Amino acid sequence: MTDAEVTALVAADVRAIREWLLLDLRCARALSGAEVIDSNEVTRPELAKKLFGPAEPPAVRAHLAHLLVSERAAAGVTALDAALWIDAAGLRGERTDVRSLAREMGLSTRQVHRRILAVDASMAQLLTSTDVASVVKGTPPPDRLDTQELWETVRAECLTSRDPDRAADALLALSRNRSGSRGTPPSRRDDDTPAYRARKKDARYRDSGRVVNWLATTAHRPPIAPLRDPAELTGSLVMAEAVELTDDPHESLDQLERSINSNQREVLPLLLHHAGRLIPDVAAAGVDTRLRYLGLAYFATFEPQNVHALRFARARQDEALRYSPRGVQDWNVFKGMAGRAFMLGALGHHAAAVEVYLAATRHLERHRPYEATYLPDLSDAYGRIAHHEALRGGNRERADRAVARMERIAAT
Repeated sequence: MTDAEVTALVAADVRAIREWLLLDLRCARALSGAEVIDSNEVTRPELAKKLFGPAEPPAVRAHLAHLLVSERAAAGVTALDAALWIDAAGLRGERTDVRSLAREMGLSTRQVHRRILAVDASMAQLLTSTDVASVVKGTPPPDRLDTQELWETVRAECLTSRDPDRAADALLALSRNRSGSRGTPPSRRDDDTPAYRARKKDARYRDSGRVVNWLATTAHRPPIAPLRDPAELTGSLVMAEAVELTDDPHESLDQLERSINSNQREVLPLLLHHAGRLIPDVAAAGVDTRLRYLGLAYFATFEPQNVHALRFARARQDEALRYSPRGVQDWNVFKGMAGRAFMLGALGHHAAAVEVYLAATRHLERHRPYEATYLPDLSDAYGRIAHHEALRGGNRERADRAVARMERIAAT
């Protein structure tokens, strides 16, 4: 058998894994009781058994996304093709039609298929040259996310999806059904009907079945996508005549940081979008640059209490754990945790915020990632625990212990 035949065979196996993951997404039972496909019909490919063992499909999606994002430069895969493959394989927890991808990229469906197959071959090489078992074993486990945090995170993903109205409606339908409510969601006025429902049967209940898989995949924290449009952060396109965009990733972050420090909020969506295009993942400009982008993106969005800030904070913690040479001792891990907790509190989820702040204090005390700010960071975290316990009328004893710890830190 020739080398080309061997490559084709392995690439075909990768395609089989891709099709298996897509088939799994179709298995979500619609809330109306209909099931698109019998889950017993979904057979795990032999290669998936060998590589990933008993791992569930959401975890496999996260591992594949992690491998492609971290090794795409070595495999010769562009950032655009990596994003294309991730969307085509449903690694974000939702199916994406190839025709939609072709329309977005200005290509024919045949061209998109060719690019997907080319990445299949690259993934085959990565999977055969990488000890996937050790990668899977070494990947940080997913957070035991509070339900409220997971829900807010998916709500943030709705806002950056291809069709935000449809995604948000699906999430609303799932929420109503889980709360025991029955009947169709409140109908909109005719002149306010979203475009996706024009002359079509209401798709919200059918879509809501897919949200279950979306939630499961998001819980494994796959890499987030770069923003598709500068309007996605504010709802209106910003035209900034005085801003000259640069093609240098580091200078683009300097521009973004200067705008944050000078409170030029009108240009932040444009600069954030541009920096996200230049630094879509760790392979684009290095780990440190990617983590700096995520930190600035958090600060650019958290002041208006935008749910996007939670999304960037989670990505900062996750990618520091996965890619930083310092691993769990990287200061960005703590900053991501603190950012998550702050946003949860700002969104009114005080119990969830307390739990994340408690995890952040344990992390600080065990790893001391940045000695220069260790005590101020620790004192601030304990202060916020007491604050949120008071706001929710929660555990008085825990709040008193937190205040006492702050007093001991102040006395040192």
